[in-house]
Amino acid sequence: MPVLRTFMGRNCIMSEHPDQLRENQVYTRMPRRFWLWMGLCAGVWIAASWFDWYQHHHARSNMRESLESWIQEQEGQIDQLANEELIIKTYLLDKDQMPAPIYTAFTERMVRMADLPFSLFYTLQDSLIYWNRGIPGVEAMDLPELSRENKLIPLADGWYLPEHRQISDSIDLYALIPIKHTYSTTGPLLHPGFPADNDIPGEVEVVRQPTPHSIQLRDGRVLGYLDFSKARHSLPREYISLILFLLAAVLTASLPTWFLPG
Repeated sequence: MPVLRTFMGRNCIMSEHPDQLRENQVYTRMPRRFWLWMGLCAGVWIAASWFDWYQHHHARSNMRESLESWIQEQEGQIDQLANEELIIKTYLLDKDQMPAPIYTAFTERMVRMADLPFSLFYTLQDSLIYWNRGIPGVEAMDLPELSRENKLIPLADGWYLPEHRQISDSIDLYALIPIKHTYSTTGPLLHPGFPADNDIPGEVEVVRQPTPHSIQLRDGRVLGYLDFSKARHSLPREYISLILFLLAAVLTASLPTWFLPG
């Protein structure tokens, strides 16, 4: 039973049992520490949720915008090539009668065109006269059919956007812009990826079915969509939100250990 005792001129109720007194003291001190710990837990949960939101919205939007901007840049390069007088005039001239300065400039331009990130083909009266790189399974005769519709197409090594520019009555320019490389086999040099941005994980898929991440061309048409459903654990900063969620769970689970008397 509690005992009435006098301490410094005041009557105080004291417990006869020291253990009960200590327990009462623990509960007396607990509220401040408890709420501080709860605030820490809440802060970590909020940070983890924010990183998860950032991953789902901001980072994915940046990837889509990076790919979209790169595709539109290649469309602009193809327009420039279609209007380049050096190439047009050179193809119309007889190579044996071509002035040396023009031939030199033409040769240098062809070397630079070999480094373009897309496959480029020139045809003269439907005969292939120049290409910078081939694509497995694509022949010169396939180019007009592939480019008939300016839309996403699957080829042997990935997804492409076909482009066509008619330069003259006899000269045509065809281009195949790579959107994503995919391979049926794996190897050290064969891994899926996006030429536009190496930071986009290979697990991200290009699909025709609508998703929240549409890819638009310069004229506003939708080329296709990005699907992130298989790339959740490959996206940048994904590990940060995972670590924060685990830390928040550990902190929350430790509440009884730290604040409830044993």
